[in-house]
Amino acid sequence: MQEIIRENTVLKLGPNPKGQVIYFFGARHTNNPKDVQFIQLKNFWDDFLSESKTDKIVFVEREKIEGASKQYEETIIKNGEAGAAKYLADESGVEVMWPEPSREEQISFLCRYFKPQLVAYAFITRNLSSWFKHQRQSQFSDAVEHSIKKEAKFEKIYKFIPDTIWFNKQHDKLFANQPVGDKNFLDSVTDPNKKDNTTVNKIIATLSEMRNDYIMEEIKKFFDLGKSIFVVYGKGHFISLGPRIKELFK
Repeated sequence: MQEIIRENTVLKLGPNPKGQVIYFFGARHTNNPKDVQFIQLKNFWDDFLSESKTDKIVFVEREKIEGASKQYEETIIKNGEAGAAKYLADESGVEVMWPEPSREEQISFLCRYFKPQLVAYAFITRNLSSWFKHQRQSQFSDAVEHSIKKEAKFEKIYKFIPDTIWFNKQHDKLFANQPVGDKNFLDSVTDPNKKDNTTVNKIIATLSEMRNDYIMEEIKKFFDLGKSIFVVYGKGHFISLGPRIKELFK
């Protein structure tokens, strides 16, 4: 069953004859613990636990979160919906997986099809767009500096060192009339559904497709092992993954 809970897309499949279910919670990226989606996520999780009759596993979007949080709201503030999902899983003794290709794999893949300078720029602007989706204590200028330094760690793959001077020149070259700190601009240029708009959109769309393929392989692998799976990913991923997950129950 697929349904919309406010702005969240959720999918409930099963149980099959083995007692397996797959639940997909299409999250909105936020770390506001007062957001109603976190009540909905907890209720969805409780339903998953009651319906599943097999071993369980949770798939969460983002880089791995180490350690455990003692409070639900605390981990939401720190890690958003990913932290919330991990907290619920830890509380119930269910394994959490982070089914993502490594950053090295992502960058190497994209650099086969796009210029490294454009790939690095796309990752930085995607990160800055995410900055606006979360409640942050830092300044935007700090976020820019942090994002550039993060990409500089992959200089061996890019074959150049991203820095502030390079980023400013690259931005002016691509979008001279757009202030980099404009939220609407960042949301638009990093929207994978607008892949025909700019090369940056196309890079983000290609990355999204690559990640979805990787995630789907992991879902199928663990489903074939007899697991019930609880997925918490951004709602945009549902467009690609939803129909493919449904095929597992045919």
